[in-house]
Amino acid sequence: MGYMQGFNEIAIPFYYVILRPFRNRSGHNDDNDGISSDMLDTVEVLTFHCFQKIMTDTTLSEFYTTQDHSSIIKHQLNTFENLMKKHLPNCYETIHHLNIHPVFYCLRWFSLCFAQEHELPSLLAVWDALIAHFQTFVEYLFYVGLGHLKIVEPKINKENYSKTIEALQHIG
Repeated sequence: MGYMQGFNEIAIPFYYVILRPFRNRSGHNDDNDGISSDMLDTVEVLTFHCFQKIMTDTTLSEFYTTQDHSSIIKHQLNTFENLMKKHLPNCYETIHHLNIHPVFYCLRWFSLCFAQEHELPSLLAVWDALIAHFQTFVEYLFYVGLGHLKIVEPKINKENYSKTIEALQHIG
């Protein structure tokens, strides 16, 4: 798999968390915070390892596929829609009635693991829960998505496409 748009969104939280102990340990307050290039190399290597692990040991990479793109992603999003139908039937009915395809609101959530929906401190809490469920990472990602839908459910309206799509695309 080559580089694809969005990988940086997944790497940044890892980099931030891994860099913190090095920053705290250096005790310096200059431009590079007293972090040596060797330390930064270590942070970069560990970040890459975490990124690679999440992309190879989970099905997250399916959201980045370039082969048979539509059917693989469609299968993943159908799984999410089935969960929504089961757990949030009113939300599902409204979204289905308005013919809003999941690509328009939740593909970004899942492919970027909510990195654009939350500021970093909140995102770390979401990621902590996701990584705690590493063996079922994408499935748990879908349940976080259901939680997001539950939050905006009062804002969606079966008769108003524009308000509904806005609520779905701007969680928070």
